[in-house]
Amino acid sequence: MSSPRDGNLREQDLCFLDVETSGSVFGYHDIVDIAAVRTCAGRVKILGKWHKRIRPRHPEGFSPSARELNGYTLELWAGAKGSTPSLWKELVVFVKDCVPVCHNPLFDRAFITLTAAEHDILELGLDYHWIGTESLAWPLYKQGVLPSLSLESLCTFFGIGAEPRPHTALNGALAC
Repeated sequence: MSSPRDGNLREQDLCFLDVETSGSVFGYHDIVDIAAVRTCAGRVKILGKWHKRIRPRHPEGFSPSARELNGYTLELWAGAKGSTPSLWKELVVFVKDCVPVCHNPLFDRAFITLTAAEHDILELGLDYHWIGTESLAWPLYKQGVLPSLSLESLCTFFGIGAEPRPHTALNGALAC
C-alpha cells in the first residue's frame, strides 16, 4: 500500500471505486464489472473515468441476488474479456497516488486486491486510507436522519439521482 505523497494526504486526488460481482463471497465469486472515477482533491472535478466489464470465470456460480442487482446475462457480457494482468495494470496506472473512496470499502477492497493478486499485481498504487461513504453517513443514520446506510439512501438525502438498475460499477462510482 502507498502512503500519503509527501506526507500531504489533503492534496491527493480521490478515486471513487466500485465493483459489481457474481456474489458476495471473497475468493469464490468474481468481479464482473469494475470502475474508477478520478477527481481533484479540492473540488469535485472529474479528471477521468475507467470502466471494464469482466467475463466471469464461473458464470454458473452467480448468486441470484447478484444477477438481479447487476443484470448479468451472457449476451450483455458477450464482448467482455477475462480478468488479465494487463487489465489490472491499467487500473494501477489510472489510480496511482489516489485516496480510494467506496461505499463499503471492505467489500470493494477485498475483491479488488484478491483479484489483482491472482495476476501478481500486489501493489495497486492507492493510498492505504480507504474512505467509506457509509461510515461518513453514520452520524446521520444514528440520528435517524437517514433510514439506512445504503448508497441509494445517501443519494436521496443529498439530492443525487439514484443509481439506476441494473447496477453498473461506473454508475456506482459516479453516485459515490
